[in-house]
Amino acid sequence: MIRKVRTKQQCTFSVGCNFIGYLYPGKLCGYHYKKAMQERMNIRKKKRESNDKDKLDSQSARLYESWLAIGDEKALFLSIWDKFPHKSYLSGKDLEKYFGTDFFWDCFIHVLPKRLNAFPQFRLNPDNIVLGTPEEHLSIDQGTADSRAKIVDCDWEGYDRKYNKLRKQYDKMFG
Repeated sequence: MIRKVRTKQQCTFSVGCNFIGYLYPGKLCGYHYKKAMQERMNIRKKKRESNDKDKLDSQSARLYESWLAIGDEKALFLSIWDKFPHKSYLSGKDLEKYFGTDFFWDCFIHVLPKRLNAFPQFRLNPDNIVLGTPEEHLSIDQGTADSRAKIVDCDWEGYDRKYNKLRKQYDKMFG
């Protein structure tokens, strides 16, 4: 078996880089390799966002832009917490006891799931998030119809109607 011998080489990114050592693919030092990969990811992200915007009509595009302007989920969750009563959408149970605990963020349920990037454009849509108990959230994300049935006093039909309404809206906007 012939073993390839690694040799130290100079980074080929630019004339100003004087790094000599073991290189990443493309004959780049660690700094320039990470910089190039980040640039590539930014280009891909911009392409995805521009493709999403190209599919939208002007009203939907403005709405989508307003969701992206929120920034991150926690800011969105806190704005929802401030705007709506602190009651579960499904059961009407009080959610005040979860404020300030580790379970607080579990009180925010995405109707169209964000897992596996199923509905990425609706991740920051305020209409796609409802308040619920952590148990209800777990039942929706990982449960089955049988596990849902065990949680009493929940309006699963209302939740399913909201899901179907948002799914139609998503398909219309991004379909």
